[in-house]
Amino acid sequence: MNTNNYRRNKPKSTSRGALRGAPDSAPVIARPRSAGFPGPSRIHTRMGVAKSSVRMAPEGAPRIAPIRISGASSSGVSNIASKGSTSWGNEAEWYDNYLADSDSYQRQIIMPNIVRIINPSVDKRILDVACGQGLFSESMIEKGASVVGVDISSELIGIAKKRFGNKVSSKNNFIVSPADKMTSVGIEEKSCDSAMCILAAQNIKEFDSTIKEVSKILKPKGKFVIVLNHPCFRVPKQSDWHFDAEGGGPEGDPSYSIVNGKKTGRYGRVVYSYMSEGVIKIDMHPGEQDRRKKSYTTSFHRPMQIYSKWLANAGFCISRIEEWSSHKKSNPGTREMADKRSKKEIPLFMCIEAILIEKDGMLDY
Repeated sequence: MNTNNYRRNKPKSTSRGALRGAPDSAPVIARPRSAGFPGPSRIHTRMGVAKSSVRMAPEGAPRIAPIRISGASSSGVSNIASKGSTSWGNEAEWYDNYLADSDSYQRQIIMPNIVRIINPSVDKRILDVACGQGLFSESMIEKGASVVGVDISSELIGIAKKRFGNKVSSKNNFIVSPADKMTSVGIEEKSCDSAMCILAAQNIKEFDSTIKEVSKILKPKGKFVIVLNHPCFRVPKQSDWHFDAEGGGPEGDPSYSIVNGKKTGRYGRVVYSYMSEGVIKIDMHPGEQDRRKKSYTTSFHRPMQIYSKWLANAGFCISRIEEWSSHKKSNPGTREMADKRSKKEIPLFMCIEAILIEKDGMLDY
C-alpha cells in the first residue's frame, strides 16, 4: 500500500497510509497505508509527527500507524520531494507486525467498512492499489473474490506473497509497480470490478494519474473506494488539538459535559490551513535523538475538492462519502467525558466511493 507511526519499541510517525497525516504532531495512520491522535504533548498522523502548538490532546487520544508513499522505490529512488524518503523496505516487517494487532483501526474500523462497501464475492475481481502486505486484499479473498494487489515496495509485496502462499496464482497476484503505472506491468484494462486504495492516497504524489490508471483497469460502472485520513481535520503541521476548559458557548451548548452543575471542558481541532495544497516532510522517528538514525517520508495534503475534481476528470461520479470515528475507549480521568465526545464528533477517516460512468462507449461525466 502506498501511504500518520510506531516502531516495535519506539514511537514513529504514522503517515502512510489508517490506518496505511496531520500537524507536526498530529496522529499518523499506518500503511493501508493508517491514523491516530497523539498524547497531550504530541499528535501523530499517518503523515507524520509534528510539534503541537497547543500541546493538548484528549486523554487516550488514538495513535494511528504510518503511511507509505507509493511513488518511491525501496532503492531510494522516488517520485516525491525528498530523495530516499519514501522507502518502506526497512519498515516492512515492523509494519506487518503492527497490523497484526486485532484492536487496530485497520481491523476494527476500516476493514469491516471496506468489506461492506466493496461487497466482494466469488464473481468479483478487486484491484488493491498500494496494497502493502495484503491485509485488505486478504479480507477480499476470504469472501471469495480474486485480487490483484499492487505496491511500490518489493519488500511488502514479498510479505504478501508469502502470506498467501499457494493462493498466489493467476487468480490472486501481487505485483511491484508504482500506482500510476499499473497497466504498464501487465494489468489488463477493463479487468476489475472494483478497486480500493486504503490510507495511501495522501502519500502518492501522482494520485491524479493513479485515478486515471484505475479508470482504465475498471470495468464500466466499476467502483473505486478511497479511504483517507480525514483531510479536513488531519492537516499535517496545520491542525492541532485544543482543550477549552472554561468555554464561552451559549447556554445548553451540547459540546460540553456537565458534572455537578459545572462544565467539564471540551476538546476540539484547530485548523490553520486547509484549502492550500501542501507537501509535508514527516519525521518517521520523532522520539529519536540520534540524527544518524533519523529517517523521513513525505505526505501530500489536498482539500476534498481536489479529489473530487480528479475523480470527475477520470470519468468517476462520487456516489457516497462516509466519515468514520474512533472505536477506542477513553481513559478514566477529569477529561474522560470530553474525550468521549471528541471521539464521536471528530472523525479520523473519510471514505469516498466513486463509480466509473460509461455510456455508448464514451465516459459520461
